[in-house]
Amino acid sequence: MPKNVWWLTIALALFTTGNAIVLSTAVVIGEALSSDPSYSTIPLLSQYIGLIMATIPIAYFMQKYSRKFGFIFGNIAGMIGAILSILGIIYHNLILFSIGLFFTGVAIGTAKQFRFAALEEAPQYLHAKAVGLVMSGGIAAALIGPTLAVTAQRFFSAYPFAGPFSALVVIYLIAFVLLLNIPLKKTSPHQQDNTDQKRSYQQLYSQPILKLIAVVSAAGYALVVFTFASIPLSMKQHGFSFALIAIVFQCHVLSMFAPSFFTGHLVQKIGAKKNPLFGHFITDVICHNESSWH
Repeated sequence: MPKNVWWLTIALALFTTGNAIVLSTAVVIGEALSSDPSYSTIPLLSQYIGLIMATIPIAYFMQKYSRKFGFIFGNIAGMIGAILSILGIIYHNLILFSIGLFFTGVAIGTAKQFRFAALEEAPQYLHAKAVGLVMSGGIAAALIGPTLAVTAQRFFSAYPFAGPFSALVVIYLIAFVLLLNIPLKKTSPHQQDNTDQKRSYQQLYSQPILKLIAVVSAAGYALVVFTFASIPLSMKQHGFSFALIAIVFQCHVLSMFAPSFFTGHLVQKIGAKKNPLFGHFITDVICHNESSWH
């Protein structure tokens, strides 16, 4: 596997660790900053809006200026977001905190492009494994992120949740240094091969498989947002501590990225179309067994 793919794996691990800190604290902090509990999910919503809004523009930015500049731009956005979030916590300002999470959403939206950078760095016969390796960097996020969020609360006794976001600033600083030194390719495949014809969005979405992917992805994101918004509030109302809430998030994030160790091999064996069906089957079996336990 090319060395750059390993560096991308470390970079994504840093970005995802930061995102794990945000996701495990966003709703809890939102409830503490809002006068009405119904507003507590606004910061989480703000992050996902930032993520969605960044996806297409950052792709164009990378196509014009290179992957590396795009990743650095997203990293700087995340750093700004972490600082604004700290200010929102200190000044007890929900709007400022939500704006900060919007920028962290831009950062994680940019980080989702790491898998495509891995495809460009690896030879074609290693594409599936390269994507799996890069995504496996999320394992570090599952192990470190929520734990760091709990531990960092002790950094500032007057503002406990300022600690996790201070750790987030440090994570973005480390990622910034790493990204500056990764020798990624300076041009995108479109710039390298002028014979490629650019297709419009109408042409792209005329493909049934792309429509299916968009619908499945939207449904998956909807479930994730619902989970991240409801679980912390529900656990807190039932008297669970933040440390236990963080453990639940740790298990969730771990289950998101642990399959990355074998999905590359699975895609090569059964194909990209059958792979999501396999994941759905496993989830269905687990949910069925869980309901029978109750």
